Amino acid sequence: MKKSLLLLLISFWSLCFSFDLYIGDKLVYSSADLQNTMSWSSFVSFFEEYTKILGADNPSKGQIGDFQYLVWAGHTIGFDKNADVFIIDGITKKSKVVPLKDILSAFQLLFIEEESKIILPDMVIDKVFQIGDIIEITYEGLNRLVFKKEEGFIAILSRGYVVANGNVYKPGQFVRNLSTDKKI
Repeated sequence: MKKSLLLLLISFWSLCFSFDLYIGDKLVYSSADLQNTMSWSSFVSFFEEYTKILGADNPSKGQIGDFQYLVWAGHTIGFDKNADVFIIDGITKKSKVVPLKDILSAFQLLFIEEESKIILPDMVIDKVFQIGDIIEITYEGLNRLVFKKEEGFIAILSRGYVVANGNVYKPGQFVRNLSTDKKI
């Protein structure tokens, strides 16, 4: 009885203070430590991988003494492990680890948070428009769309985690309709 209660408490404890980080459906980081935080080196590795997947500009990295920093999309974040200081766009916080949600918000990256998971989309749609018989979609990342012909329109559905029009869509969700009597 005591062993099962102890195992239950340990499992509950690890769920409360752990998290998994996904890019689309791919697990890229898992931690049994503090929820939604990671070490600076793990964050930099993850972020470089994420910008590669999106085909976005690589972040610039630098170091001044013990202070390491990263610049991307007009925002600067930095970390000094010896001083336990973390800086986002000039705002300083005392922290021994990287607060992931704060950085994603500063970089204006949309994500989904589910229980102990943070999921970043692996497709970001910039524009969808139709010219005659052609549907043009400009996007960054991986193609995570499925098209379905319905009566009088073509439905665009996500088959992965997709950002469009300021929203994050999960796999299988409806993204947009385009009116047409043409076939796919």
